[in-house]
This record gives sequence, structure tokens and C-alpha cells, in this order.
Amino acid sequence: MFFVFDVESIPDTRLIGQVLERPEVPEDELLESASQELTKGGSTFFPPMFHQMVSWAGLWIEDNGKPVREDAWSGSDEKQGLQKLFDQMNTYKDFGLIHHNGRGFDLPLLTYRAMRHELQMPVRLGQHAIRYRYSRENIDLMDEFSNYGASSYPKLKYLGHLMNIPFKKTAEGSEVYALFKRGELEQIQTYCHEDVIATYLVWLSFKFTTGEIAKTSYINLKERALQKLKSLQELQDAGDAEVSGVTEVSEEAEEAEVSGEAELTGVTDEAGKAEKAEVTGEAEVTGEAEVTGEAGLSQQGVHSSDKGEL
Repeated sequence: MFFVFDVESIPDTRLIGQVLERPEVPEDELLESASQELTKGGSTFFPPMFHQMVSWAGLWIEDNGKPVREDAWSGSDEKQGLQKLFDQMNTYKDFGLIHHNGRGFDLPLLTYRAMRHELQMPVRLGQHAIRYRYSRENIDLMDEFSNYGASSYPKLKYLGHLMNIPFKKTAEGSEVYALFKRGELEQIQTYCHEDVIATYLVWLSFKFTTGEIAKTSYINLKERALQKLKSLQELQDAGDAEVSGVTEVSEEAEEAEVSGEAELTGVTDEAGKAEKAEVTGEAEVTGEAEVTGEAGLSQQGVHSSDKGEL
């Protein structure tokens, strides 16, 4: 039994602040300093130690590639997420792993974060069958395609283009932090889930290419996986459309509000002009009354009475 999995993470700003001894520095400034001091060449992608997990997704498959079941998690309570992942891995005793750059990032991340929260990882992750560099039970697709570093490491997205399958449509890894800050955890989980299906599809194609899976079985499994991938991408498209609709409604409401203010201003101006005219008329009448004396005063009173009735 193999567990195809992926983890999404964001910078652990609290830990970074502790390491750099700048706990009170604003987040943006802290991350800028960290990119200079904790990475090579000023990269904005930090080493696994300085990340915290915000999502994971996993797919259990049989040795022949047949999917069994899947599970996923996303949230801000990292300890809870780690425990759920470890419990999931403990479902099977002698499981294998399939991932893309899991040796370089995901597995070290899980070890660091388990230490951070004082959690015990599945015993299987520490066994020779998993830890051994050339293990056939811990399959890193980057090692498979690069011949363990003898050639260049391929990106998962590029492998999708090679296979004429659109990967990374729901999001990119560099977007996860911004999504998390906006509270869009469901989108992060969808993206993580898409990566798992993409990893599974690449592994499936690789196994067929090397003659380890029969063509009939490969076509059937691939079709099922493509349908799942499509449903995830359509789900994300629907979410994007909903967000876009909310934005448009908000903009229309703002325009209507501005238009209403303009109309109100116009009404106010007209009322002001009318009031001014009325005051001017009264002033003129008063002037006439002063000139004509008592007769004028009597006539002004009649006019006032007539205006009142109108």
C-alpha cells in the first residue's frame, strides 16, 4: 500500500522572529530580512525548518495503482493537522510513500514540526525502508526523473505539460501565504488536493512507461484520475467566479452610492438656491415696505397671506 501525499505550508514568522532575535519587527520587514539571512541568494522560499503546515492531502493506492481512499486537512491549528496526518499514516503498518520533492521538503518539514509540537511521528517514517536513499518504498518523483540528481530536477507543472495534462490550475505554491492571510483555507486544500492527483498521474504514467503497469489498467486508472482532477479544477473555477461576482456587486453598490451622493448634492444645491431666492424676495419686499410706509405694510401682509395659501 502506498500513500501519495502533499503538504502546503507558510513561513513560521514566530520562529523566524525568535531565530533572528526580532520578535517585534513587522511581518513584511521580518520576512525581507529572513530572505537575506536564512536563504541562499535572497530567496523568498525558506528552508523546511522555518515553515508551518497549513494543509495536507493524501491518497491511498494499492501497489498496482488502484485508488483505495483519500483524506485531507487544512487549518491554522498545526498540531491538530499533524496529528490527523500521523493517524492517517498509521492506518497501514508497512506503507510506502509517493511524492514530488518529499525528501527535500515535505518529510523534513514533518519532522521539524513534530519536534516543535512534541508529537510522535509514525514509526514507519524512521525505518530503513523509508530512510534509505534509494528506497523503492519511498518514491520521490524528482529522484526518479533526475536519476537521483544526475540530471536536472523537473517541476511537477512541467511534467503536466509533457503529458498534455493541465496541472497547477487552482493555485501556485507561492500563492499559499497570501491565500492563508485572506482566510481562504478551502482554496489551499483544493490546491493541495490537486497536487496529489497530479503526482499520482505522473507516477502512473512513469510506471506504464517502464512497463510495470499494463496498458488496459493504465488507461482505466488514468481516466478516473483525470475526472477527479477536472472536478477539482471546476470547483476552483466556480469559487473564483463567486468571488468575482461579489467584487462586481460591491463595485456596483459603490458606484450607486457615489451617484446617490451626487443626486443628493444636486437637490441640496437647488434647495439652497430656492431658499436664497426666497430670502432675496423677502428682502426686496421689506425694502418696498420701508419706502411706502403704512400702505406698503398693509399690502405686504396680503401678499404674505396669499403666498401661504399657495
